Amino acid sequence: MSRIISIIITIAILVGLAALAFTTIDVLAPEPEQADEKFTGLSVFAEQISREDLDFAVDAQGEVRPQREIIVAPQISGRIAYVSSDFIDGGFIRRGQVLVQLEAADYELAVVRAQSGVASAEQRLAREQAEAEIARQDLINLGITDSSPLARREPQLAEAQAALESAKAQLADAELALARTAVIAPFDGRVRQETVDVGQFASPGQSLGQIFATDIVEVALPITDDELGRLGLPLAFAETSTQQGPRVVFSASVAGEPREWIGRVTRTSAAVNAQTRLINVIAELRDPYGASADDGAPMAPGLFVNAKIAGTKIEDLLVA
Repeated sequence: MSRIISIIITIAILVGLAALAFTTIDVLAPEPEQADEKFTGLSVFAEQISREDLDFAVDAQGEVRPQREIIVAPQISGRIAYVSSDFIDGGFIRRGQVLVQLEAADYELAVVRAQSGVASAEQRLAREQAEAEIARQDLINLGITDSSPLARREPQLAEAQAALESAKAQLADAELALARTAVIAPFDGRVRQETVDVGQFASPGQSLGQIFATDIVEVALPITDDELGRLGLPLAFAETSTQQGPRVVFSASVAGEPREWIGRVTRTSAAVNAQTRLINVIAELRDPYGASADDGAPMAPGLFVNAKIAGTKIEDLLVA
């Protein structure tokens, strides 16, 4: 019996010691730190909103070409007697300047012959007029009132008048041919090509060279239908005094320097390109070699340029 009591007492002591140990550990253990959890917001960018006007613009490219360019050719035949020193590749020419002169001797002789023919026709007409007046007086003296036109010499008078008109026409034709011995520049411009020299025989319509006017150059700028809408232009646009076309800023590199010229859209092409489905707007630059040149650099034909076309404008937008 005493053995059982000893075992119970031993177990009780062990349980008490275990309880005491757990209590001590719980009392002496440090308090866990409390972390303050902070809310992390979303990362955003902020910008001040302002009121502005929005200008649309369209970028395009094209090649500069002269608005007027012709082939120089004589209207008559003859040997070339003179070629202007300005009529060379790259030369500047003036309106009314004689570029090429054909030998005029044959045409001067033709004028003299025509003048002689006019003088003869005038003499014949004067003679017929005098004879017609004599015939009229004779008929009056004879008391004949129902004479025929032939008796009054009216057909002869009409024939002489017609002969005079024909002679005058031949004289005008000879003088016109004489005037055409001088090939004259129809505008201020430059010479693109010259293929003639003194002593060469020229035929009517034969090319003597090629010249272009320097008053206006133009650029065909292909754009899409949407871009045409951004410009606010109809498909069939043509500039008038009351409706001017959009402003265009041309730019290109000339002699290693960036250059700019200010022009204007004046019209659209007649049809949409069937292959590209683009439509050309035609922009012009006036006086490219003078007032519109950029520090002396002209927007010359053949130059490939970039173009920024000013489009429509939307006012008072909130812009962020």
